[in-house]
Amino acid sequence: MARHRPIVSLTLVFVALTACAGMGGAFGGWSASHDGDVGCGLALAGLALSCGREMGLTCPGGALPFSPTGVAFGPAGEAYVTDALNGSVFRLDGDRCVAIAEGWSRPYGVAVLDDGRVCVSHFSSEDPLTRETALSCWDGAGWILEVRGLGSGVNGLAATPAGIWLAAWEDTPVESRNGVLLLVAAGSVRQEVRLADGVPRFLAPRPDGGLLVTVVREDASGITGGAVLERSPDGRLVRSEHAFAQPAGIAWSDLGIWVADDRSGELILLTRDGRRMIHPRRLQGAAGLAVSAEGDICVAEPGRGRIACVSREPMLGKEPHDEE
Repeated sequence: MARHRPIVSLTLVFVALTACAGMGGAFGGWSASHDGDVGCGLALAGLALSCGREMGLTCPGGALPFSPTGVAFGPAGEAYVTDALNGSVFRLDGDRCVAIAEGWSRPYGVAVLDDGRVCVSHFSSEDPLTRETALSCWDGAGWILEVRGLGSGVNGLAATPAGIWLAAWEDTPVESRNGVLLLVAAGSVRQEVRLADGVPRFLAPRPDGGLLVTVVREDASGITGGAVLERSPDGRLVRSEHAFAQPAGIAWSDLGIWVADDRSGELILLTRDGRRMIHPRRLQGAAGLAVSAEGDICVAEPGRGRIACVSREPMLGKEPHDEE
């Protein structure tokens, strides 16, 4: 059954903007944070407010605390959020937070297609011996299983003109584990791209039809670092030279490429002219990332149990944190 949780009305959000310094406490689904002064501006109506103290939305979870994983925006500004821990998919719209799927096994990546459908990557069952990576899409009335049997691991996805790209991995020992990018179109896998240097985590489309990929490397001791890959429409893979501790969510914007680093807690902008800039907002347990229509950056933070949206304006100030 869908569950509802009141958020903050748009009226209250705009009133709050006029009194930045005095805002605090918690209201309904909102909780206050004192993690950095990121200026004063509306990050996303109904979701979060960066106004000296940041506000973040927490949806109702299941038996476990809300643990958002992926986030994507629909054509009307609504947000869709996966909660891998609770096995739920939420729709955040205006003053409502509604579960549109429950009881799933690790729903992870989420993307909204041009036709309005919402697609989610997940496991086909809870049983680790029989489960497969699957892709299901929601048309507003119900879910349709598009395809299953896509490997043994499930991570993010992205919608492109060619179809839906999924991040997965092969069922091999960790010491030799490599990732696979799978292109799904018309209910079947049309292309496989094997990665020789790590496992893909999150994906995002490029405006030219290409793909952005965050990749992590791991050995028997755990994750040892990561990188960003860009795949052009003609299939060329270009590796970013910037070092990352554990890159997670990624998104394209008019400023450059945004990356959320799970381990370092940094929200990073790779600018068009080759610079690496760090947003003043520190993250905790970063997962998926999306950019709103207004250009604000929204990150799923499982560690804080919420989606946090921050304005990009601090990156455009006179003294941004620009890493040498």
